[in-house]
Amino acid sequence: MTLQMLLELLPYEYEKKPAPEVDPVLNMAELYDKNRKYDDLPHLFLARLSDALTAEKAANYHFLCIRDRLSDGDENDASMQGVIVINKNIPFEVLFNTVQESFFNISTWTYHMQLAVSTNLGFQKLLDMSESVIGNYITVCDATYKVYAHTQGIQVDDPLAKESVRLGYYPRESINLMRKVRGFENIEKANETELLFSPKGTLSPYDGITRVFRWNDSYVLIIMLCCKMQPSKGLNDLFMQLTENINYFLKESSFFIEKTPRQSWLSGILANRISSRQELEISSSHINFPFTGAFGVWIIEFKDADNSPLSFLVGKVNDQFPDAIPIKSENQIVMLIKYGDKVTSGTYVDEIYNRLEKIFVTYPVLYGVSNVFNDLTGIIGAMEQAKFCAQIGNKIINKDLVSFTSSGKSNLFVFYHYILAWALISAKNSNPDIYENSWAHTHASDLAKYSKNHNLDYIKLLSVYLRNERNAGITAKVMHVHRNTILYHIQKIEDFFHISFDEPLVRENMNLGIQMFELEQCFKQ
Repeated sequence: MTLQMLLELLPYEYEKKPAPEVDPVLNMAELYDKNRKYDDLPHLFLARLSDALTAEKAANYHFLCIRDRLSDGDENDASMQGVIVINKNIPFEVLFNTVQESFFNISTWTYHMQLAVSTNLGFQKLLDMSESVIGNYITVCDATYKVYAHTQGIQVDDPLAKESVRLGYYPRESINLMRKVRGFENIEKANETELLFSPKGTLSPYDGITRVFRWNDSYVLIIMLCCKMQPSKGLNDLFMQLTENINYFLKESSFFIEKTPRQSWLSGILANRISSRQELEISSSHINFPFTGAFGVWIIEFKDADNSPLSFLVGKVNDQFPDAIPIKSENQIVMLIKYGDKVTSGTYVDEIYNRLEKIFVTYPVLYGVSNVFNDLTGIIGAMEQAKFCAQIGNKIINKDLVSFTSSGKSNLFVFYHYILAWALISAKNSNPDIYENSWAHTHASDLAKYSKNHNLDYIKLLSVYLRNERNAGITAKVMHVHRNTILYHIQKIEDFFHISFDEPLVRENMNLGIQMFELEQCFKQ
């Protein structure tokens, strides 16, 4: 037991406690004998203050004393080094018995926790045997905020904690509150050796202390609400001792095998651990997932990924889409989905999108979606398509780039709509000189300069005009000007370049050039 742990457990107040960083591990407490020579190991001596003042001092020596003298000048920094005085008038034998009882209780508690871990008795047993020692309300939950255990003999006046017990998981209100105070960001950054502190009034009516244990992309949270014992170094030590035993149980049990076989299989594909068509076909049959059909890959990116409960949301997606395999991958959710047998262009995306939006209604997200592919050998290519759509979506979203706007949904980016953008980027990367000296690129660049000189966005005007099959009326509504104004400016563009938009090839090249220009502007920003 640590010194701070003992001081927390003893039913006393102290005239002066040692600083929190002074916290040696103690095996026992012993009566101080002024005639004996002691070694340099940590010692806790029980003594009367008059004996402690004159005792030999060392960094590892600590004296727990009852006051048997009036305070005077002899009680100075040197003589009081390592001395802790109980602020209560008790017989010396009572102090001795109380301290020994505390050592016995901690030793017994530690032994029974280790026995519970070795016999795989689980979280609840560890919490049950810790109630009388720690005295606070503690919950164990996983990354989906499912509750696995909670202290049952301690009442807590926290509505969300009570609701989590009733439901078996933390309710949406808790998740929203965690996001509001950026609790998920703290959890994602925390290491296993530190404790996270939340002041009362932020997440609970009580001060809260949380410890996080990780395994791959998942984690377990042990949350303590300080409803009886208040935060202190000694309480932290007790909580650390309990949570260390919980961690031993996690490592020895199969708890962290939380991914379904399908999720582990998809993680293996993305990590290039499945290398051949034959292996892919055989492995998919092992998880009862079809090798052929109509499939798609979705990448879901979060605007505030550090403060979003991704594992929790993966669980929600998994519940709603039995024909899909969602996994957490870095700061994204990747989903492989098998669409219905009758897939029609566009409708499958709209249906999935609408269902996902209900799950992520309070989370700013964007979706990168691959084209449909017909057997699982297409999954890597589809993954690259979805990645590209998410990448360009991050650039385009909230920007007024007309030629790269998909149909009606500002956060949905499907490769079908962006294959030209992908081709243009590939062309520029492979041979930038040919790309930049093309008719389309040079004319679009000149049109951008012309726009700047005439203080009018000719790029947007022409893009809308060409996308709407040269319908001046529709273009006028989009641009909020009169139809004749559109026709006037279109004529100015034709005169400037000595071209006619009656020629299909001119229209195609100019439309291509506008997309080149907007794509470059998008990635510059």
